[in-house]
Amino acid sequence: MSIEAIKSAVLVGLIALSLLLTFAIWNFQPEYDELEDNNEVAYNTKLDGIEETKRSLIEPSQIVFHRAGDHYSFMEKSEQKDFFDGMMQWSLDHFNTVTDEEMPPEDTRMEVIFPTPLPANIIKDLFNTEQQEEILGNAFNRIYLSYRDVDDQPTVRLYFLNTETGNGISAQVLNTGVRAQVSDAFDTDSLAEYLIFEQEDMPSLYLPAESLELERKAFYAQSIDIDPLINVLFRDPSVVRSNFINGGETYTDDRREMKVYNSNYMEFINPLTTDFVQMDERELINQSMSFINNHEGWTAGEDYEFNLFELSSTSNTVTYRLAYKGLPIYDNDNLSTISVTYRDQEPYEYIRPTIQLGAPLEEGRQTVTLRNGSQIREILQESKEYSSKTIVDIGIGYTMEKDSPDNPYYILSPEWFIKTNLGWEVVTTDDLTLDRGGQGFAMESN
Repeated sequence: MSIEAIKSAVLVGLIALSLLLTFAIWNFQPEYDELEDNNEVAYNTKLDGIEETKRSLIEPSQIVFHRAGDHYSFMEKSEQKDFFDGMMQWSLDHFNTVTDEEMPPEDTRMEVIFPTPLPANIIKDLFNTEQQEEILGNAFNRIYLSYRDVDDQPTVRLYFLNTETGNGISAQVLNTGVRAQVSDAFDTDSLAEYLIFEQEDMPSLYLPAESLELERKAFYAQSIDIDPLINVLFRDPSVVRSNFINGGETYTDDRREMKVYNSNYMEFINPLTTDFVQMDERELINQSMSFINNHEGWTAGEDYEFNLFELSSTSNTVTYRLAYKGLPIYDNDNLSTISVTYRDQEPYEYIRPTIQLGAPLEEGRQTVTLRNGSQIREILQESKEYSSKTIVDIGIGYTMEKDSPDNPYYILSPEWFIKTNLGWEVVTTDDLTLDRGGQGFAMESN
């Protein structure tokens, strides 16, 4: 065979092989994993907190029982919480508006005091009722319980009072065992005697007759991952940039901005939503609760809880305060509050801690014996610093301060607090506590 014939045969073979390979490629179908039919990246949007309800977030600051001119309240906040949880199982009906001349009723047996006025239409969220119509009326900050006989039948009524206007709403309690439930509270050892603190044209405040012993403790604080917050608060987290400025970190997408201060708390601003339309107070609670629930933002550990503390429709702001074993925590660095402000029905400002307190340390605990109600009443009435102030509320809580800049520990110290028109402040005297035993912490005095 000639060389030319061999070349032709090889060429024909190569052409045939090329055609076979081309046909195989065209008919080859590789097995790929199916992709979701969207172009979005899955971002983590959960803070690993819990979800809350209105019944769990709304707690009274005090429940006071009245009998024969004497006043009593729970010694333990956990027992007060259990009692109020039982109250929220009551069924209400026969709602009526009442005037200031009827409020509070003279035969009041029990008084429930809230830290902030609540809208009347939230009554249906806290109690059981079959009333379909909206409950209209003023906001209330106290509930009074009284016994009445109607047509020779014993009845129990609740009066939801606004102490500023004197007006309110009354409702009949349909449950048959309520009187026994209230009477049972007197028959236990869970109540302590309280004293009245009175001011002209102001509702009565109640102070414990005996001194209280509480502990001053150190707590380890764990940082909260801020990535889920970035993913929640910015529409496209992939374009968010960060910068370190003056000990804090700033995140922005050139429209919205989030600042994290010393890894302790954050402040988010959405300047695109600036139009102010006053919102209904119940809607403020609903929207803020849903907003925080959606990213599991209630980051309170065991023995802690967030409670509704301030509600303002004039600024569309809701504030929830952290409590330890039922007592509120106060600080000057936004470490104990979660607040949301709305514009255009959207979060305009969101401020919250980026730390979470854990269990108390065993080392360095310190017993603090706070002054009793009579002594505090005397201080407030006779001292030049307080006698000229209008005192809106009085209570015991904790201050929260860093042990030192170099460690992750915080100190909770029990103190007396008062609320004036300027907000909450520690009651300060040269010797406010009777005794502070145990070891101290490296912390500035109040």
